[in-house]
Amino acid sequence: MELCHADGKDQEESRAHRSGRGAEIVRGSATTAVIRGTHNSARTIFKNITPSTGILGRMKPPAFIRDGAGNNPSGVNAAAWTATARPPNARAAACNVMRNKRIMTEPFCLLLEKTGAKDVYINKQPCVHAGVSMNESTAVKLAILAESAKYDVSCASSGTSRKSTPGGIGSSTGWGLCHSFAADGRCISLLKVLLSNVCEYDCAYCVNRRSNDIPRATFTARELVELTIEFYRRNYIEGLFLSSGVIASPDNTMERMVRVLKELRVRERFNGYIHMKSIPGASRELVHAAGRYADRLSVNIEIPSDANLRYLAPEKNHETVYAPMRLIQQGMDQNLEERKRFRHAPRFAPAGQSTQLIIGASNERDRDILRLSSLLYQGPKLKRVFYSGFIPVNEYDSRLPALRQAPLVRENRLYQADWLMRFYHFDADEILDEATPDLDLEIDPKLAWALRHPEFFPLDLNTAEYEHILRVPGIGRKSALRIVAARRFRKLTTEHLKKMGVVLKRARFFIAMREKTLFTIQEAGPAFVRKTLAPRQPPVNAVQLALPV
Repeated sequence: MELCHADGKDQEESRAHRSGRGAEIVRGSATTAVIRGTHNSARTIFKNITPSTGILGRMKPPAFIRDGAGNNPSGVNAAAWTATARPPNARAAACNVMRNKRIMTEPFCLLLEKTGAKDVYINKQPCVHAGVSMNESTAVKLAILAESAKYDVSCASSGTSRKSTPGGIGSSTGWGLCHSFAADGRCISLLKVLLSNVCEYDCAYCVNRRSNDIPRATFTARELVELTIEFYRRNYIEGLFLSSGVIASPDNTMERMVRVLKELRVRERFNGYIHMKSIPGASRELVHAAGRYADRLSVNIEIPSDANLRYLAPEKNHETVYAPMRLIQQGMDQNLEERKRFRHAPRFAPAGQSTQLIIGASNERDRDILRLSSLLYQGPKLKRVFYSGFIPVNEYDSRLPALRQAPLVRENRLYQADWLMRFYHFDADEILDEATPDLDLEIDPKLAWALRHPEFFPLDLNTAEYEHILRVPGIGRKSALRIVAARRFRKLTTEHLKKMGVVLKRARFFIAMREKTLFTIQEAGPAFVRKTLAPRQPPVNAVQLALPV
């Protein structure tokens, strides 16, 4: 296959000529391209080689492409840039996971798939996109273990402030987990992987259960440390999310995971965010050692009731899960006292702890789930409870419900109810009661509560308490704070509310404003308000019209 420029060849040549940075392709084939010229010109051509040529494109020099002497001479003339792909046998699974995890760009994946390249060399140095050193064994392990880790949804912003230190790399300030959003709205990423998917347990709902015939892999501590550091240096990730199957015993698994964290913190001086899953049944010493190196620890409860957990996972029970939770909380309380006496005492799990509940694998009602979450926020003082809609990965097991897809709407409603408990001063028994043990899937929990309690409305926002204003549909925390602050200086009107961010389309049924008589829930009735505010459902037999070709 002949190597050529992309569709913008003339444009790029003209641009290089005008800037005085001439560059030319000396030779090219389906696997090799050598470009001579300045650094910027070489970069321009590399970025515009399309996948159709069989050569990688959209590379990101200068940080990753090096010259023949192994240097990175940004702006230096007469540098020769070489990219070579050597066949055969690309691992399709590794390529897919690297694309999904944004480790490799799309054109580079196309190159590997097209040429069957096993390793890619830049100036005779092995790399997997942008110079990450990775042999075939590590790439296969990454594909298997990253795929196995995707069912754990315990991802959130870090909530910690571990700062960089002299001679160290990374900082967890303002950063967090993979495919999550920080407090300032940034999308942030994490290397989310298992240490091993080998497991001694046979949980009915788990893809890594002992009886499943799936590819198994285990990272060595050094492999995972090097992988994390290399990805962090190239800005692919902001930290590490580490979990594992139970290898031999809980203590054996925890010891391996702690070894990874210790090497990252002590040997590599890594200051980025680390979230580690604690293994139920591990010893107190290992839990405390993990808390010294991890920013956040978590223990998954998985099934909300103890009876159903024992039924679906015979090797587990709630007591073995709550025991490490108590150890983590004791370590955090003890560390708080130490830091009062010694300012520079090492921190213990500064981002707190969290857990995960699987929704839909057992017959618990939403009221039972919210009650459990409320107790967890009050007792072990968890930072977050995550809800994961049950994904039927083991359809052959008769103990599991026959679901075609995960209950995503129910999962979303539980998160909304959880938000009401954490930030809007709602109790679990207020959101759901004996008459309504499950959340309404058509409307959000806050609106559902308001429709069940019309006697609470309408509220006069000029005199109502802050906690009461939070219960009005269409008014959030920021808007409520603005209302309380602004009404000290003047009487508020609907125009003021619009400027404060209040959604009047929803709130108008539940508030009373003096300058204008609104059609409130008392006059309209809950049924009319629900019909007006509930999202319209498409007809059952509705189809998407196709545009004529």
